[in-house]
Amino acid sequence: SLSWHWIFYINIPLGVVTILIVQRFYQTQSNKVTSQFDYAGAVLMTGGLALILLGIQLIGMAPLLWTVILVGLGGVCLLAMKRVERAAVDPIVPGRIFKNKLLLADFILFSLAWGGGIAIANYVPTWAQGLLATTALIGGLTQIPNALSNMGIAQVSPYLQTRYQAGTLIFWGLFATLVSLVVLVVSGFAAPFWVLLIACFFSGLGSGLIFVILQVKVQQDAPPADMAIATSLSYLVRILAQTFMSSLYGVIMNVMMFREVQATHGRVTMAMMNKISDVQASRTLPPALVPTMRRILHSGLHAIMVVASLVILLGIGYNWWVSRHYQSQVTEQE
Repeated sequence: SLSWHWIFYINIPLGVVTILIVQRFYQTQSNKVTSQFDYAGAVLMTGGLALILLGIQLIGMAPLLWTVILVGLGGVCLLAMKRVERAAVDPIVPGRIFKNKLLLADFILFSLAWGGGIAIANYVPTWAQGLLATTALIGGLTQIPNALSNMGIAQVSPYLQTRYQAGTLIFWGLFATLVSLVVLVVSGFAAPFWVLLIACFFSGLGSGLIFVILQVKVQQDAPPADMAIATSLSYLVRILAQTFMSSLYGVIMNVMMFREVQATHGRVTMAMMNKISDVQASRTLPPALVPTMRRILHSGLHAIMVVASLVILLGIGYNWWVSRHYQSQVTEQE
């Protein structure tokens, strides 16, 4: 109704209110510790990750050489950071973090769960708008079951942790995410709106359960001195996984649609496909070609859901391997 800028403006008053609440109600005891901040490590890590993420985001939008150069430069920065961290008095990311096998397994599970699950949040609204001809508002409403089931399962997760092992709960979280993706894999381009709501409901169950269980597990697997670092790294891992997989899904979508568009021999163009997800712009498209265009869009969405399902299946297999391979350590900590 306004413009895309308001997606960002609307968060400003929410941020101000949050700041006021924290200032008024959050009380903590201050334990000041004098240490030398790792400026070199922070700059190299930030620069390296920024270059890598920028390179990934440019996949499909710029020549591949740009991606290779940016990712390569980012890798050089991270390698330089590794050397700097060895000599730092208080390294921003201690190398010992990655020698903790249980903690490393937690990070990998987080990356697989978030990398696969992001497909639902990113593309179900597109599915609703492009295939069911809903407005952007209705497309966004598909995420409400996701939020509700996420909050609901998060509330009961502490109780579940007292009755079941972390590996078992992580499995069920991954399984719920897989159900959400499979629902869309087997759905045709004319699947009704309620099918999308069911998929999002299971997606929320999966992400809510996995987040609580794995976040607690990260803090259990890390030594007390490294708990804060491990917690922040788990967040960074999730963001990196989402960014990488979002870019990959975008490439898959473009490749699939381009191939299908070529098969129409000029009757459908990519410019026309760009309008199919906009309910107003789609009215200017030739009515006889709209079903064909929706099938083309569905081919891209279907491929994305298949790839995301494979990522989650990989997570389920890895979780099973970790649970068996490190069973004695996991049982001892739990």
